[in-house]
Amino acid sequence: MNVEKSLIFGSDSEWFGRINLLVDLSAAQIFDFYRFEMPNFGWKEITSIRSDISLITYERGGRIATVRIDSSSTRGTEVWVTVSPRDAGGNISK
Repeated sequence: MNVEKSLIFGSDSEWFGRINLLVDLSAAQIFDFYRFEMPNFGWKEITSIRSDISLITYERGGRIATVRIDSSSTRGTEVWVTVSPRDAGGNISK
């Protein structure tokens, strides 16, 4: 985890913020990992785009999670996981 680019508030399963990771796996492996594992933790996939910069969006309860996978890094695959609360009206927070 890249601590300098990560920002986390809260704790346990109710945290929100952004986590940045550099991973020594291919972008395809990481994409498949999140699509397989996130539902095991109660997250429901809303949408996904697989490309050079892939995005997967999930929802669980009152929160939204976005996983951004960037294969263009020369140091490995860069992953951004952002979790935020939904607004009270049920729309994704901006």
